[in-house]
Amino acid sequence: ALAGNLMGVGPTDAQLASAGKLLAYLLTLLGLSRESIRAHKDFVPTACPGDQWDGGIKWHDKLMAEVEKAR
Repeated sequence: ALAGNLMGVGPTDAQLASAGKLLAYLLTLLGLSRESIRAHKDFVPTACPGDQWDGGIKWHDKLMAEVEKAR
C-alpha cells in the first residue's frame, strides 16, 4: 500500500522506487511473476489505487518499470 490520496495524481518518485524494490524482493522470495502485482480495485469495487493507476499518467507502468529495475 502507498500512503496518500492518489486521485488525480500518482505517487512520488521515492514511493515508486521503494515500492518497486519491495515488490521485486517479494516476487523473488515467493516465486511469483510480476503479473501477481494487482490493484486493490481488481478484487473489490473501489477507486483505490486512484484514477491514475491505469489511466492518465498510468503510474502502474512506472511502478512496473521500478520493479524490473530492482530485479
